[in-house]
This record gives sequence, C-alpha cells and structure tokens, in this order.
Amino acid sequence: MDKTLRAARQKQRRKKKGPKRSRKPEKAINLVGAEEIDSLKIEKAKGWERVKQFLKSKKLRKVVWAIVRTVLLTGLCFLVLYPILTLLIASLKSEQDMYDSTVIFIPRSMSFNNYIAMWNHMRAGTLLINSVISSLGLGICRWFPVRWWHMAWRVLSLRAAALYLHWL
Repeated sequence: MDKTLRAARQKQRRKKKGPKRSRKPEKAINLVGAEEIDSLKIEKAKGWERVKQFLKSKKLRKVVWAIVRTVLLTGLCFLVLYPILTLLIASLKSEQDMYDSTVIFIPRSMSFNNYIAMWNHMRAGTLLINSVISSLGLGICRWFPVRWWHMAWRVLSLRAAALYLHWL
C-alpha cells in the first residue's frame, strides 16, 4: 500500500508542476510571423548573401508594392483632378487672360464676371426657385399616405362630374 500511495502522490505532484522539462533547448516557435524570421536570417547573413536574401524577402516585396501603389494612386488622382482644376482656373480668368498665350495656369487678374454672365444667361434664379418649389411639393406629398390622395381625387372628380352635369 505504501507504494501505491507514493505513486499517487507523485502523479499529483507532476500534475501541479507540469510535465518534466528536458535540458535540451526547445525549438523556436514562430509566433511573430514569417517577416520576423526573414529579417533574422538577413541579419545573420553577411556580404553578398545578405543582399540576395534581402532581395528575396517579404519585406522588400512590401516596400516595392507600397511604392507601386502610391505611384498608381497619384497617377489616377492626377488624371481625375487635372481637367477639373484646368476648368476651374479657366473660369476665373479674365477675357484678356484667355487670349494671352503666356498665361497658362495662374491668371494675372482673377474675375468672377464669367460666373455672373452665366447666372444671367441661364436665368439661374428662376431655375433655383422652381427647384425649391418642386422639391418642397414632393416632400410634402411623401408625408401623406397614398389612400388620402386617392380619396381626395375621388372627391374632386365627383365634384367635377357634378359641375359638368349641372351645366348640361
């Protein structure tokens, strides 16, 4: 019985302490990621081997991709914004600057006469008032349910029919 008690106590101690540790060093587990391992390999290498490993590493791929992405986005922004910027600058030029070939981007004298002329030519004030009235009218119409409008239409059509019959 003595031996069984000792064996049971040893099992309990092992459970508390955990598994026995060996004196050999454990293998490193990659918890950080492949990039960290790549950079460690590059640091250990010397000379031309270090350059070769850097050219094959994921770190270089990330840097190159960031540069390519930046160049592409800058180019796309330029393609989109350049015509808009050119039109804006041309709209602020005076008539003299428009016909002067030396003035390309920055006008010598800025004027808003082009905007005033277009406002008057298009009769923009009337258009603005019409837009406000129509959008307010549609907004009010959305507040009421459809059946109310249907009932109002029926009432109005009955009255119109009564008036029509009255005139006959």
